[in-house]
Amino acid sequence: MNDSKYKDVKSLFDAIRKNPGTLKGGYIAGGPQNIAASILRKEYGLNFKSITYDNGNALRTALRGEHLDFMIGNSSGDISVAGKAKILVILGTKRSGLFPSVPTFAEAFDGKQFPDLSMSTFIAVHSDLKKKHPERYQKLLDTYKQALNDPEYKKFLVDSKQAPLNQYIGPEKSAVVNRSIHELVEKYKDELVVKH
Repeated sequence: MNDSKYKDVKSLFDAIRKNPGTLKGGYIAGGPQNIAASILRKEYGLNFKSITYDNGNALRTALRGEHLDFMIGNSSGDISVAGKAKILVILGTKRSGLFPSVPTFAEAFDGKQFPDLSMSTFIAVHSDLKKKHPERYQKLLDTYKQALNDPEYKKFLVDSKQAPLNQYIGPEKSAVVNRSIHELVEKYKDELVVKH
């Protein structure tokens, strides 16, 4: 909440360490937030109670209702809590365009890098398309870039506060991002199983 006793991420982490197994951290089960929670536990020794949710609405409601001490969210889905909750840190490699004043993990912790777990929306095609029909594949890429660069669409993104989330990164960079996320999923797969 905006009046949270945790003024920054270090004070939250200190409280978790001083009260092991006591503070309640919420996140959506089975996704990037689940991986982030696993990293915080295994790599940074934070012992907190995990409270998992099926969706962001339930997670945000629990935080606003003070059923959680903190939550691990995502910028795009959690823009609705801006101004109603205190966002302490961005668990990524760069600041969020939606919360530009919030420091990254590396800024808060003297350069320690947190894996980039950014969520992406993408268009996928079978790999044969590029091999068998390179002209169609190129047409798809060109059309996608053209749509993203359309002035009316750009205005819509600004008006709806989605502009910081939309960018074209292309197939090569997408492959790198997907590989790195796959490696994280493999590393923490045992903790991604939702237990009832």
